[in-house]
Amino acid sequence: LGGLLEVVVNQSRHVRRLAQPARQALSEILRRVVDAVFLALAQVDRIGEVFNICLLTQAIKLTAFNLLGNAKDEAQRNRVASSVAVVTWASLLLGTPLVLVAAGPLDRLLSIGDPMFLVFGVLTLMLQATTVMPLGMMQARFESLPYVITTVGITFTHVIVTSLFVAVFRWGIWGVVASLALTYGTFGIVLSIREFARSSFHPDRQQIRRFLHFAAPLVPAGLLAIVMHNGDQLFMMRSHGAAVVGVYALAYRITQALEAFTIEPLCQLWHPWIYKAYQSEHGRSELGQAATRILAVYIFAGLGLVILRREAVSLLSSSDYLE
Repeated sequence: LGGLLEVVVNQSRHVRRLAQPARQALSEILRRVVDAVFLALAQVDRIGEVFNICLLTQAIKLTAFNLLGNAKDEAQRNRVASSVAVVTWASLLLGTPLVLVAAGPLDRLLSIGDPMFLVFGVLTLMLQATTVMPLGMMQARFESLPYVITTVGITFTHVIVTSLFVAVFRWGIWGVVASLALTYGTFGIVLSIREFARSSFHPDRQQIRRFLHFAAPLVPAGLLAIVMHNGDQLFMMRSHGAAVVGVYALAYRITQALEAFTIEPLCQLWHPWIYKAYQSEHGRSELGQAATRILAVYIFAGLGLVILRREAVSLLSSSDYLE
């Protein structure tokens, strides 16, 4: 993407000298190239999401909260941490040959045109699970400062490495994926070593069985969620055309942005406290109050978005969507 932006910047100096048909042709070529790159990234992202769900890495954080919330003492929490780490890395090692085997058929099916890019991209997305587990453990232990420092460090490292690979080395789309792999791989290894050292690495078969028992139902739930959030646009494309799908996709993205700024951060703050609240004397009332307040924030933010819908659409898209 950085390489494409560089092309756009360099060519924009000469666009004003071109006749109107030439400008239109150049704009169309650039639009098609950008659309093709975004389509390839979106396809790799969806495939990686499916692999993460099937290999249980998508359920690591929720399962870790469940097991740690029900742990009775620090020794049991350490066994849980070690067991979750073992499952995470075992899933990654198991998924690598599966990705290598499936890359060829998936590349031909989706017409990506580069099986190695598909392999590298999917494995990079799977590497994110190696950071999700330690970060989930920090949240479950109420280690707010290490959590903030780590997440900020991951973000800044990713930005710096991406700028280096794309702007300096000019690796283009490969630089974007390579920066993700280097960032998540480095932080995943360092955080996992920290977690192993803290828990003295005592994996427990019983905890691993509990992990698999809790996470297994999340596989079909996750796959059905992908179908629910993405399959409707395929049906709408056939029945109503691309224009309707474009408007629907924009509205869907706006709604997801609303969730990202309201429900998701509040739920992340609330998750570590759920099990302690449930085990308290007034657990049910506390859970109800928390759910009511979170939903109230979401509803009021949604009402504000409805009132300012024209401004939101103008900010996130062109004026064509307002017609």
